[in-house]
Amino acid sequence: MSAVAAAVAHPTHAHAPRADGYVRRRPEDTVLHRVLRTHWPALLERADEAGGLPKFVVREFEEYLDCGQLERGLVHLRCGACGEDLVVAFSCKRGGFCPSCVARRMSDAATYLVDDVLPEVPTRQWVCALPWRLRVLLGYDRALCAEVLLAFTGALSRSLKHRAKAQLGLPSVEDADVGAITFVQRSDASLRLNVHFHTMALDGVYVREPSGALAFHALDAPTFEQGQQVAAWTHAGIERVLRAHGRALDGLGDEPAELTHEQPVLASCYAASAADVQLVGDTAGQRTLEVVQAVRTVRPEARALAQYGGVNLHAEVAVDGRDRKRLEHVCATWRGLRWRSIASSFARTGRSCTASRRRGATGRTRSCSRRRTSSRHRAQSARRARAERAERAEHAEHVCARSCPHRGFT
Repeated sequence: MSAVAAAVAHPTHAHAPRADGYVRRRPEDTVLHRVLRTHWPALLERADEAGGLPKFVVREFEEYLDCGQLERGLVHLRCGACGEDLVVAFSCKRGGFCPSCVARRMSDAATYLVDDVLPEVPTRQWVCALPWRLRVLLGYDRALCAEVLLAFTGALSRSLKHRAKAQLGLPSVEDADVGAITFVQRSDASLRLNVHFHTMALDGVYVREPSGALAFHALDAPTFEQGQQVAAWTHAGIERVLRAHGRALDGLGDEPAELTHEQPVLASCYAASAADVQLVGDTAGQRTLEVVQAVRTVRPEARALAQYGGVNLHAEVAVDGRDRKRLEHVCATWRGLRWRSIASSFARTGRSCTASRRRGATGRTRSCSRRRTSSRHRAQSARRARAERAERAEHAEHVCARSCPHRGFT
């Protein structure tokens, strides 16, 4: 395979730019790849001496190091008429930290949400950060993470329903239907272990009219007091979940006892990452150096910030549902976009009520959808997909025709 890779890595026409602007990516030239390529073997050896890392961690690193490498597998296309070559290396398709594969997931998921899930109504992004001592535990216990998420989405749903009853004069909160989709993020901007929730919630409710039709009613932006109430309800829900598992927020340690016993190396990595300290090297035990930028103090009331017992909420970002491009951009900024959990339904509007859960927080693949997409909507999606494929094929033929009248790679 390496001989083939070497033979096609520099084809005859490689010096000439392609008409479509395609350039083969070279992950081996990036800083991330060089750092991991240099230090991963030593870290793995040291981890093996202390009990070893789980297989899924080792596989994530090693498959990333093989991603985009021609000697690890490739597709070699050549036009029989003009002799132009196209080499495409296999990708790892991992969702951890591979920039190329993660970006592809981000783009695909955002497009799917905008095209098939989120209706054209106002939406608001809610970000829920959790108490520090809880983040290490949730990074390990996926079932507990799912229950904590339900505590947050339940509190948010409760708030929306109560606000709708007060603003719209509804007889009961049960007359209001809400919808939201949540992604669980495992790290923050500093790459620390920081399990938190990004929820895109409809900024209003659906109410059934006397005629039987569902009508959407937008709500006013949440006040600071209303955000504070959601944070308080979320904190109370988390405490109930922990009590049901025989735990308490005050009694949580830096490293969960179960994880320390089963995976001591992974437990050390989790604790060091959450505490933002170096685990190995000459600076082991010291805080990670950071470039600190000056921050501007902003009143919480001005930015819909709320905090209660270590639960922090941010709900400043609101998007007009008709602005599909901005909505897709907001969805795509959810870093990693590994599908973790879905909450609530879109009020039985006949659309895809919720997205199917893929590799959810509990580790099982399932769907929370309460109603299947209508056959008409499925047919529309299929026609749109066929049209997009035909457009891509036509574009590829047009590009090849610029250099080869016979058109067609083989």
